[in-house]
Amino acid sequence: MAGSLGSAWSSPLPSLLPVSSPGANPPAAEDDRESPEGAPAAPPPAVQYGFGVPLNTHKEANYFMHFIRNLASWFDTCDPARHFGIEVPKRAHHLPLLAYSILAFSARQLSLTTGVDDGSHSSYYSHALRILIPIFDDPNEAMNENVLAGIVILRSYEEMFEGDVNTHLTGSSRLLNSESRLIARGGLGEAASWVVLRQDLYVCLTKSLPLRISLESYRHSSSFVETNDHALANRAVFICARVVMYAMGPDTTLDPDLWDELDRDMKSWFESTPWRFLSHTAESSAINDDTDTAFPTLWMARRVQVLGYQHYYIARMILDMFHPKLWKPSFEAFRSRALTQDHVRESLRILLGLTVSNSGDATVNFTAHHTLHAFGGFLRDTQEHEEVLRFLRYMTQTMGWPTQGLADKLREQWQHAKRSPGNEATSPHGRGPRQQQAPQSGVWGSGGG
Repeated sequence: MAGSLGSAWSSPLPSLLPVSSPGANPPAAEDDRESPEGAPAAPPPAVQYGFGVPLNTHKEANYFMHFIRNLASWFDTCDPARHFGIEVPKRAHHLPLLAYSILAFSARQLSLTTGVDDGSHSSYYSHALRILIPIFDDPNEAMNENVLAGIVILRSYEEMFEGDVNTHLTGSSRLLNSESRLIARGGLGEAASWVVLRQDLYVCLTKSLPLRISLESYRHSSSFVETNDHALANRAVFICARVVMYAMGPDTTLDPDLWDELDRDMKSWFESTPWRFLSHTAESSAINDDTDTAFPTLWMARRVQVLGYQHYYIARMILDMFHPKLWKPSFEAFRSRALTQDHVRESLRILLGLTVSNSGDATVNFTAHHTLHAFGGFLRDTQEHEEVLRFLRYMTQTMGWPTQGLADKLREQWQHAKRSPGNEATSPHGRGPRQQQAPQSGVWGSGGG
């Protein structure tokens, strides 16, 4: 374990929740006892900063357990060891930065879903910042997987606000870019690094900004050695990040050779992945199963597989949009752009079909939400619009995720498209000229890359 913040792990861990009743004090950990010479040990870091030891009240224990039971999975979708659900809560009892990060995020999410806000999340967030900011003044202290995990959680706290300015993504990117060994060591550092990459992709999709993270260190991840579902999903995220860097990098030139390389990587990933859809079209779904959905029904065995395919289709959409031939000054390029819109719309419908068919995972919902920011305007069918807006309301009601800004943005784009000539709806629901089909794979069909 890197860095001085991990030194407390030389002593046995206390029980996860030492709160027996509201207001009860936890038993003293070994680090808080007197030294053999009789001199008192140094106060815990939180006390040094002028506020009490975290996880010391019934309310904080409730927030802590809410994180373990309901929110840690938001980070652990691609991590079979579930470091944020198991390891981070253990370390939080010795590391106030992790504890206050958890409390801030959990309290904020609960306030949004219950409508009851006692303001405590702001205090916890401030406490975490007072611990975190001085750490970055000491490079040796900052190069630590515990710090990175804390930043990841604080970043999620920031995302719960409509006016998110991605402050802590800057910190996590700087830490990863300066300390590439974190991901190669495995464990919490590797797990947190993959979450940071997904958070960076979120900003790229929603704000059309280039990646801040250097991708070279990710090549040392065990995900490029292992063959389990989580590793395969991480590889799709990595390829998607390379595609984003190709399209929106600071020195983008839309290199045809690089486009071909990325296209081959995407097809190779798709063809070598052993996952399978159980799929049929939206029309047959509505007729046979009375399923009220505008999108293809695409069931998957595991939600981590859904996440992998989502990033495949994001990359597919970006490659289609940023094909070098589309940006040449020619009439052929102009005609090709119209066809490209159909390809992008097809991939988006598949991604949304995967999302609504396999609901229940927060990370899957996030990915769809972020994708709608970038590509939602391509949808032309009223039934699809209505379902997307229902999906966004569902995210807000069940997860507390702010979606009103995106909903307003999409309504404006859809209204503009209706007023523009040549943008008539090409409905996949039997009301227009084009009958769109869902992809099939494995024993259910021949696949589609």
